[in-house]
Amino acid sequence: MSLPGPQPRAPSSTALTVVMVVAGVLLLLPGLCAIFFAGSMVVSDGIAVFRDIGRGDPIMVLILLLWILCLIALLLGVWLLRGAWRRGRP
Repeated sequence: MSLPGPQPRAPSSTALTVVMVVAGVLLLLPGLCAIFFAGSMVVSDGIAVFRDIGRGDPIMVLILLLWILCLIALLLGVWLLRGAWRRGRP
């Protein structure tokens, strides 16, 4: 009885890797934009931004929710790029 050896890897699809990279880069854009605008709001308004959120200002709460959604898209883009990177390596 012989021990099973390492299984050979299935060939990776180049088209799928390209699609993952393109989708990952597109998903990075809203997250990077959210980080830029959140940073610029904090720099220009200071701590008042967080006070407005704490008071329940509906516009600031919606902006915060939009930032969170954009940051989730950023994380998904990073995950896709990481998967494409690992998929393309032998």
